[in-house]
Amino acid sequence: MQTVHSTSMGVDAFTGRNLTGVSAGKIQDADVGLIEHKIMKGLVPKGKEALMPVYDTAGMVIGYERSIDPEMIRKMNKNDHLGEMIGAWAGRHVEEAVAQEFNNKLVRELKKMWNRDKGSHSSEYIDLSDPKQTNQIEQDAWKLIPKQTKEEIKRVFGDEGFMVRKSELDNAVGYRGFSIGEAWAGPSKIKPTISLSISIRMRVSTRSPVSSTNMV
Repeated sequence: MQTVHSTSMGVDAFTGRNLTGVSAGKIQDADVGLIEHKIMKGLVPKGKEALMPVYDTAGMVIGYERSIDPEMIRKMNKNDHLGEMIGAWAGRHVEEAVAQEFNNKLVRELKKMWNRDKGSHSSEYIDLSDPKQTNQIEQDAWKLIPKQTKEEIKRVFGDEGFMVRKSELDNAVGYRGFSIGEAWAGPSKIKPTISLSISIRMRVSTRSPVSSTNMV
């Protein structure tokens, strides 16, 4: 599954998220409610770093990004070569179109598998769109799927959801890049007993020198 989202001037066309990686900072989690309260009360001061809302797939505000002060933008060494910028813009459009066609083909192939197996092997499948059937890692994978692809899934699968064979999840939607912090902080597929063992060994290693041969 390709996670290329439609963009406009470096901004996700559906969520409003800045995809260039250049902003004056992000506001999320508990601070979002505080900002919304201030907006309703008219208490947000006007400044050069305006707040840009970020939406989830349901259209709800889940965070804000600060735009960059125009004075700071002028100091950035940005490429303003017209030909190169037109090429980059056109290349992005090609990338988005190819990625979407790839995803459409994938969705159709997954539907063929489901039609073939749902009679006798339906227990081997999972509805990736149903949070009641999935863990946090699988839910994150569903959230990353572009809106256009979700619309194609709805068109192809109808009310059946998004049925993917459990053994083919990694092949269908990719797999999560694992970081050492997830060993005990999660989310991960590591068994709790193993996670606890890793946590204990890490705490021990910070208290006393440990030979590299003793580390797992």
